[in-house]
Amino acid sequence: MDDGQVAALNQLLRTFIERHEAQVPAGAAVSMHARRIAEFAQQTPTPWRSARVPSEPHRAPHIAGHITASAWVLNAARTHAALVHHRKLERWLQPGGHVEESDSSWLAASRREVMEETGLTALTLSPQYGAELFDVDVHDIPERVATPTRHAEPAHTHFDLRFLWIAGSAQSLALNCDESLGVQWFELSALAADDALEESVRRMARYRV
Repeated sequence: MDDGQVAALNQLLRTFIERHEAQVPAGAAVSMHARRIAEFAQQTPTPWRSARVPSEPHRAPHIAGHITASAWVLNAARTHAALVHHRKLERWLQPGGHVEESDSSWLAASRREVMEETGLTALTLSPQYGAELFDVDVHDIPERVATPTRHAEPAHTHFDLRFLWIAGSAQSLALNCDESLGVQWFELSALAADDALEESVRRMARYRV
């Protein structure tokens, strides 16, 4: 990952906004998220790293956040999506996480996260979206208290980039116990109608691909 990826991100976001801003209501919401991500990237050197906020009186140490890379993974028939049961947040979410210095691009970070969290390796881009963004989201991550196995982490914001991947057939999901409590295929129609799920997961399940 290098500074050149910030320019690439700006182009990805411009294309994304052009495609979504005419859509109401979901398109308006995700366009707003895209603009927030663009603003954060412009104001923050190396925005994939944790951007720390200067200490202030009477305020706990915290970080502004960082850009993350996620994936919406569909089976070959495009009827089911692969979700992981996030260990920290205790929710079913799309695979994704922090961008690493070794990632050559935002897309590469997304693919790596899928492989690490689901065990799926035969992955292709969809003809409809290709290497363009499928979805974006901005959301707050709660503070994490230190435990014997994990360090403390202040509350912060994830500026999440999401790409669409199609998994090849004849592959089995594999749980990464360090990252998740579960990994499973879910029918898209069930995800779209499940009010217990995070809103952006339901949103992605409603997209036609």
